[in-house]
Amino acid sequence: AKAAEALSRPWATAFPPPPPRIRVAPGDTAVLRGAPLEVRAVAVLRDSVALTWQAEAEPIRRRLVAVSDDGTARGAIGPVDAPTTYWVEGDDGSRSAAYEVLPLDPLLVTQLTVELRYPPYLGRPAETLGAPGAALELPAGTRVRIRGHTNAPLAAAALADSAADGRVPFEVEGDRFSADWRPRRDGSWAWTFEPAGELPGLSPPPPFEVRVVPDLMPEVLITFPGRDTAASVDLRLPLVVDARDDIGLDVVDLETWRVSAAGLRSEPRAVPLWEAGGVSERADRLVLRPVLRLDALDIVPGDTLFYTARAGDANPGHGTARSDIVGT
Repeated sequence: AKAAEALSRPWATAFPPPPPRIRVAPGDTAVLRGAPLEVRAVAVLRDSVALTWQAEAEPIRRRLVAVSDDGTARGAIGPVDAPTTYWVEGDDGSRSAAYEVLPLDPLLVTQLTVELRYPPYLGRPAETLGAPGAALELPAGTRVRIRGHTNAPLAAAALADSAADGRVPFEVEGDRFSADWRPRRDGSWAWTFEPAGELPGLSPPPPFEVRVVPDLMPEVLITFPGRDTAASVDLRLPLVVDARDDIGLDVVDLETWRVSAAGLRSEPRAVPLWEAGGVSERADRLVLRPVLRLDALDIVPGDTLFYTARAGDANPGHGTARSDIVGT
C-alpha cells in the first residue's frame, strides 16, 4: 500500500514536506542569578536538537539533547549570570525562535556587622565581626549588636533557634535591620527575612552556633597544713593556699578568728595575701605560701585560732569562694 501511495505521489516522495517548526518553552523568562534554565522543545521528526545560548559578551554555547519518541527534548542551559539569548537548533538545520532569559537577584544581605560587647568586669575591648563564623563562643553576659543592609526593602527579619523555638526579632527600616541581643543559652541560630515585595528567592547568611560560656566561681584550698594542727613554739604558722579561677583571680586573703577557752569568739579579721593591680595582673592560678604570726593576731594561751582562705574574681554577680575551715 505504501509503495502504491509512493508511486501515485512521486513528487511528495522525492521532496517530503519540512518537519513542523520547533516550539520552545518557557520562552522569554527569568531565573535566579546563577541558576540553570530548564528548556523543553517540541521537535517532531528530528532525532536530536542542540540547546543553544549566548550570554552577553560570551561565545555561543551548545548542548546536544536526544529527541524522545513523543517528539520532545528536555535539557538545561546556563547557569544564567547575565542576560542570555537562547534557541533550539534541529539536526535538520532548522532553528526555533530566539528567546531571552534574565537573571534575577534573590534577597541578599549586602552588609553585615556583628559587634560583641563583653561584660565590663572582663576588661576585654569590644570586637566587630563582618559576620559570625560557624560558631560563636561567648562569655555569659556578652551583648551582641547586629546591624545590616539588604538589596531590597524588608517587611520583617529575625534570628530563629529551631531547636528551642527561640526568636530574636530585628528592628526593620527599609533595607536596614538591627538588633541588640544577649544570648543566655547555647543554640543554633538561622537568619530569616521577609521581603516587602515579591522576589524570586532568599539567600540569607549561613546559620551559626552560639555557645555561652559560664563564668565559674573561684576555687580555693588550704593544702598545708590541710588539717587541724598545733602551733609551733615560735608562734609562726606556715600555710600553702592554692586558688584558681577560669577568668582570673582578683583577690586572695585569709579570714581568721579566735575562740577563747571560755568559748568566746572574736570578730573575724582579714589577712591580705594577694590582690591584682588591674586586668592585666589577674591570675588563673596562684599557689601562695604565707606565714601567719600568731602573736600579731592577739593569740593568748588557751585560744584556738580558726582560719579559712577566700578568693574572689571581678564578677560582681559572684560572692567569695571559701576553703574549708582549719583550727590551730
